[in-house]
Amino acid sequence: ILVVNGGSSSYKLALYKHVNGALNTPQKPIWNTNCELKTKDTHHPNTKMVLQKLLHDAIDSGAITALSDIDIVGHRVVH
Repeated sequence: ILVVNGGSSSYKLALYKHVNGALNTPQKPIWNTNCELKTKDTHHPNTKMVLQKLLHDAIDSGAITALSDIDIVGHRVVH
């Protein structure tokens, strides 16, 4: 399960192992990362490229072997 918390200035991504049934306790992610899109010294206008790099980092870390390993995606949206 890929959980994305994207905003105007940062993205936070986490991967969780899919577990059938109800969970009694919160699960720890098998991988997570944060990326500041805008800092004092850096601005990343192409968020698609940033997200692609972050997801490939998940592959490089061994958390997943391919993007096709992700079965479910959740995105937090704030208005």
